[in-house]
Amino acid sequence: MDEHHSNARRPTALAAKVLADKRRSHVGCMVRDLSDGGAKIELSEDTPLPYEFELEIPDMSLCVRTRVAWTNGRSYGLMFIEKPRITEDTGPSGLLPETDPIPDAEARALTLHLSETEHERLRRFSFERRLSYQEVIERALRAYLNQQELGL
Repeated sequence: MDEHHSNARRPTALAAKVLADKRRSHVGCMVRDLSDGGAKIELSEDTPLPYEFELEIPDMSLCVRTRVAWTNGRSYGLMFIEKPRITEDTGPSGLLPETDPIPDAEARALTLHLSETEHERLRRFSFERRLSYQEVIERALRAYLNQQELGL
């Protein structure tokens, strides 16, 4: 999965928490690598995670809103969808990534308007094929554009 990353990844072994359901529930995990735009986490057991959640890393006093990009069982690739923020609990290092995870000047986005059913179908499709949502959308868009060029 390394080819999907444009930011430098730093190997880590940091205890963290997946905060879901408006922070009412949490799942312990380990952050195995970290970049300015995302992270790879591992869970100790097979626990399904929501599509979006907050990841809290107490040793870095860091909390960030994330989205699942890929999974292969107990490992999850996450992309940051908001700028990381410092939590009130100051941990030993207090480090933040060097840059904003998604620079506004460089961001290119496609906004999709999906119903809940369509969103769930896309989520299942991407997980079954171990692809990120972006990869699925890009492939579908390329196929569509190729068909248009060929006049199909």
